[in-house]
Amino acid sequence: MGLLLVFTVGIITQIWSRSLPPHPATKEIPGSQLIPPSALAVVSVTTNPRQWRQLKQSLSADTFLPVQQALLQFHNTLLKPLGLGYESHIRSWIGAMATLVVLPMPKTHSFPSMGGVDGQTGDIVLILPIIHRQQAEETFRRTLMEPGGWTTHRYNGILVYDPLDRVPQPGNRGRLPSYSLASLWVGQNHFLVLANHSSLIHQVIDTQLGVTSLHSRPAYQQSIGQLNHSYPEPFAQVYLNIPALALILAREMGLYPPGERINLPQTEGLLLGLNLMPDGVGIKGLSWLKQPQKDWSPGNSTVGTIATRLPANTLFMFRGSNFTRLWQLYANSRIFRLLGWLEPRKIHQTIETFLGMSLEENLFPWLQDEFCLAIVPNSQIGKGSPESSHFSSPFSASLVLMAKVRSRTIAEQVLHRVDHQMNQRYKLRLSIEEQPNGTVTRWFSPSGEVRATRSWLDDTTAVLSVGAPISLINLYEKTDQTQPGLYQNWLQEREPSHISLFIDCHQLLFGDAVPFMKLPPKHEGFWSSIQSIEGRMTIAHPTHTIYEGLVRLTKNNGIQAPS
Repeated sequence: MGLLLVFTVGIITQIWSRSLPPHPATKEIPGSQLIPPSALAVVSVTTNPRQWRQLKQSLSADTFLPVQQALLQFHNTLLKPLGLGYESHIRSWIGAMATLVVLPMPKTHSFPSMGGVDGQTGDIVLILPIIHRQQAEETFRRTLMEPGGWTTHRYNGILVYDPLDRVPQPGNRGRLPSYSLASLWVGQNHFLVLANHSSLIHQVIDTQLGVTSLHSRPAYQQSIGQLNHSYPEPFAQVYLNIPALALILAREMGLYPPGERINLPQTEGLLLGLNLMPDGVGIKGLSWLKQPQKDWSPGNSTVGTIATRLPANTLFMFRGSNFTRLWQLYANSRIFRLLGWLEPRKIHQTIETFLGMSLEENLFPWLQDEFCLAIVPNSQIGKGSPESSHFSSPFSASLVLMAKVRSRTIAEQVLHRVDHQMNQRYKLRLSIEEQPNGTVTRWFSPSGEVRATRSWLDDTTAVLSVGAPISLINLYEKTDQTQPGLYQNWLQEREPSHISLFIDCHQLLFGDAVPFMKLPPKHEGFWSSIQSIEGRMTIAHPTHTIYEGLVRLTKNNGIQAPS
């Protein structure tokens, strides 16, 4: 929903914008002093037509189409029923960014949807900063004061405008949305606030006159300051109320009955900043906890070396600095407990059932260092390698797990138990070979096809590949980072982190290596401009986590320089 909200607010610039007055960079989400702390989500998007023009020029027509459709729907749902147009009513006075707020809907209310946001999920408030007061007053003197069009009432001394019922347009089966407007001041800043019901305007006014708002939260202030340091003039900023959204998601997925108590996530909020960059769209985010986790430390963030062993055409890579500590973080995170198949306890039970051993007793004692999970196409088998000469496999890619171990002796004992489990329980035939770099163990299906291969890359690095029998020869030495390629670019640009991620979207979704990942034709257009997704997560403080990412666009669709 957050991505949709980012683009829907942009309707106020994208459909008609041609040129605007200079846009000063905003320091935080405009109107944050008016936003109730109960808000589910807040999206602030630039109104600078230059940035929207850059984005449109950087995406293929198919990729931009959903954005365009969302913008048009927002216009038809919000502005058009009110008789408003961007060129004639908004363009001359709007500030640098517009803010869309989603508030939790009272159980007794059911209002129309707005801009593609389901009305059963939340109520909508739109906050538009006014930088040219005279033009705004002239515009709404002509529009809002038209006889028969609007009525007014006062709430806590502030004038609120309510539109009278309008005649439904042809083809409109129901009543048109009934929105309310108000003009509010916060210090020297002037805003036009629009909502899909007058009670929402009342909430905003109460927030303005009270002492508690999104702006008043210290964690928000600290996080927004860091985001503005990274992106002084962002394309968009997003705030998510994680506990409230997780609760709604859990309820809507039917994971918890309405009357059952749910332990909400400790994560209090998440802030994201989006920035247009030469290679694509940069993302930086910060999340914060209500209180530090007890008796837990993430360990040091590192660049790591294990990912450098993967081949140049790696399709997917997930790397962590410490398997045991990150698993504990995952298992203790309440948000994942709300999400069915991602629920840690279920995954824990599945792994233990499959392996026939305890994670805590058998795996954690030696998996306390760097690890990596990757998908590698079988083109890496290599001509003349044992894998290409002797083994067949129905798979066109391999799932590769590499891990640095604290104790090779303990690890060997556990891995031999796994071999026994595969042989006795799953009837896989084992083959053990001595190669120049060490012992290689392979698991074969009853039909003679190789299913998995495990070995050691050095004294402390274990490797297991499942699927296509990739050549271990390519993993013994580190990848040449000077070779051209997406993965090499990522290797050269990586920085210390606790978690790193790389996805070659173009090859993974359009190639033949992983057939079940291939997109149906109707979705191919949207992903055609996206080359890769890269990211990292760093736990910078016991209560704060930093996220950084890049949605890299194809070369012919990179973010164009301003014209």
